[in-house]
Amino acid sequence: MFDFEKPTQRDFTETIKTLAGLSRFIIADITDPKCIPLEMQAIVPDFMVPLVPIIQEPEKPFAMIQDLQQKCEWVFDVIAYDSKERLIGALEREIVQPAKEMADKLLSKRVETIRIRRLKDDL
Repeated sequence: MFDFEKPTQRDFTETIKTLAGLSRFIIADITDPKCIPLEMQAIVPDFMVPLVPIIQEPEKPFAMIQDLQQKCEWVFDVIAYDSKERLIGALEREIVQPAKEMADKLLSKRVETIRIRRLKDDL
């Protein structure tokens, strides 16, 4: 969890992007979002980092999250929780473990070699 004063060397977006690039996965609470939609738009297309959005019921997710989910396989379904206790109880099983598995899957994609398709001489 990061909660910090405004950076002096970088703006908030640059700082968030730097932290995202260093992270194995991200859990983003989108309950009553203020800057989260902008941060997610800055992170998701540029970084293959699993992102698990969570939201406290009865709040509804912001509409843009659907676009991110459709375009990027590493953006998980929104996890709705009705209490902090239930969220904490399910954190490892429902959020952390699937995010780690996705991180491992994405890592294996990054280390793949360049795919080459040879044209055959059919003339």
